[in-house]
Amino acid sequence: MMGSAKLRWRGSPFLLLFCLSAPLLLDSCASKPRLSDAPEYRRISKKDVKDDFYVGKTWIGVASYYGKEHHGKRTASGAVFDMNKLSSAHRYIPFGAKIRVFNLKNRKSVELVVNDRGPWVDGRILDVSLAAAKELDMVRDGLVEVQITILTLPNE
Repeated sequence: MMGSAKLRWRGSPFLLLFCLSAPLLLDSCASKPRLSDAPEYRRISKKDVKDDFYVGKTWIGVASYYGKEHHGKRTASGAVFDMNKLSSAHRYIPFGAKIRVFNLKNRKSVELVVNDRGPWVDGRILDVSLAAAKELDMVRDGLVEVQITILTLPNE
């Protein structure tokens, strides 16, 4: 004959309460990602941009900004980086190209010159100076989805 087995807690009721609530407490204390609702982006490779740069070519991807840690240092083009001036870094767009960066979140845009290489973080296609980040109203967000359009290329 099968009887019903009763579970019986033999410890302190406070210990039982702690054991049951610990996962909730730990989850609420965990740090949340800065952009928890941001979509995932794949790595942008040279194959994606195909080296066929022309006026009007457009990309969409994630941009970030850089400032104090690079201020006063030489960029890949040899220029001195000034976080208070409008400039940008792209892995492959030729130095001296003028681009329009359009923040897809708030519809603000700015024209920049490419004078550095980067970003070197997977999933990002552009780094902008702090001054450009302010123009795009992206300082608080840190990362935003942008549209980049080539306006001019060097030697044009």
